[in-house]
Amino acid sequence: MQHDRIKNLGILLQHFVGLELAVECKNGKVFRGMLNETDDYMNLVIQITAKGLTAQDEDSDCSWSTTSCPQINFQVVYIRGSNIRYIHFPDNADLPKLVRLGLDRIKSAKDKYARGTRKGRSVN
Repeated sequence: MQHDRIKNLGILLQHFVGLELAVECKNGKVFRGMLNETDDYMNLVIQITAKGLTAQDEDSDCSWSTTSCPQINFQVVYIRGSNIRYIHFPDNADLPKLVRLGLDRIKSAKDKYARGTRKGRSVN
């Protein structure tokens, strides 16, 4: 059962926390910013970046990369996983490396708890 959990897309997204990305929702809005949090259901919390987090309507004929379109500014936005159409990762992101690092973190945490020790605590 634990092995199936690792294959979940929501778990995969947890390896990309801290990465700047763009999320296109089913209603046509596009949100761009840094992935702050995610869960097993692909619910996302995106935080504003230096470039800014924007939402634009699909009807405006504007690309999310243009600056001449009317924009709504947010500090932080929560996106429910069932509302996501696409997630766009930056071209320069080394996704396989990020996944390997995330799987290594999961394995080391699992090994630490299997030994019965955590930082500052021990099991007698």
